[in-house]
Amino acid sequence: MKKTGVFQVVMLLVAVGFFAHPTEVAAGGLRLGGAGYLGMATAVGDFDDEMEEEYDEGAKPRFTGGGALLVDFFFTDMIGIGSGVGFLGQGWRIEIEGAEAKTKLLYLQIPLCLKLDIFGLVLGAGIGFDFALKGKTVAEYEGQEESEDWDDDMWDYHRRFNIAAKAMVGYAIELGPIFLVPSVDFSIHLLNNAQGDGVDETERHLNLLFGVAVLFGL
Repeated sequence: MKKTGVFQVVMLLVAVGFFAHPTEVAAGGLRLGGAGYLGMATAVGDFDDEMEEEYDEGAKPRFTGGGALLVDFFFTDMIGIGSGVGFLGQGWRIEIEGAEAKTKLLYLQIPLCLKLDIFGLVLGAGIGFDFALKGKTVAEYEGQEESEDWDDDMWDYHRRFNIAAKAMVGYAIELGPIFLVPSVDFSIHLLNNAQGDGVDETERHLNLLFGVAVLFGL
């Protein structure tokens, strides 16, 4: 048999093996790691419109961040689910007559998302369960700063638990067993955060964050 004939037979066997064992070729796996995020948080809703009408300015974004431990399980190299646990900064800021007030909220978030890895392009969509851990209001005027931690009375008018719609896009850089994934992440609360007697305005928090995740494939 000529060398060209041997090469053709070998290539045919390789092709048959590829299509005969797709689960082996497209094997997924577990990816464990962590991520850090920086970006902006703000709030939207009727309360923002009312402040804009009264003070000519509504809620503005404030700088925030977060971090998370991540657990991704891919059924194949392309399709998987992602979860984990993390801490997320939320809130907003307003400017009134030369003074600035920032609302700083800290949430524990547990996400549950569907993920697609399309030749390195990672797309994710799902929900996050957000549990409020801490709230604070910081006011600055003429160089003076005052802060006040939220007490139970403040939380009576603010929901401690919410559900967020989440979406992300990133790119997985595979370095052996390590996946380095820079991403852009967006989330917005689905339930009204404002609550209590006489409260009829809507207030929903949103985040736009830039992050980097480091995952180890198992």
